[in-house]
Amino acid sequence: MRTRFGRSPGTLGMGALLGLILGLGLVGCGGASRQQRQDKAPSGALKAVPPAEQVYPPDRIEHIQEVFGRRTQQVQDCYREAQVTKGAEPPAGDVVISMTLTPAGRAVDVRVERSALASPPIESCLSTLVQTWEFGELPTNGRFSYTFHFAPNL
Repeated sequence: MRTRFGRSPGTLGMGALLGLILGLGLVGCGGASRQQRQDKAPSGALKAVPPAEQVYPPDRIEHIQEVFGRRTQQVQDCYREAQVTKGAEPPAGDVVISMTLTPAGRAVDVRVERSALASPPIESCLSTLVQTWEFGELPTNGRFSYTFHFAPNL
């Protein structure tokens, strides 16, 4: 029996197979060391703290979310560097960073509000990173929090 794609059920086409191989990297081979593992890209969620949620138009809030989304590689670098430095299994969990965004589009008063990682190097790196990012012109000062979700790919 063949599917509409011309393959037998339960088989993968070349594109899917190649995607699996590239997506898994060395992890799927069973012989990957801690440094060779590919961790999942961190995801996250932005929250505007009142009154910013009422003052900022939805397109500016979406833009701020996109700035975080475009910096995923930098965030992942913080995570990996701390893993190598600490030499332990990669931690999993959320880190909540709060900040005030200025009309000039800079993050000030950046701090870690909560962290399930118990990793000061990762938390410090995240705070420092967010302070370097440019968020574009904004209507007024606004308080935001961003939750980074970290899940190692073991």
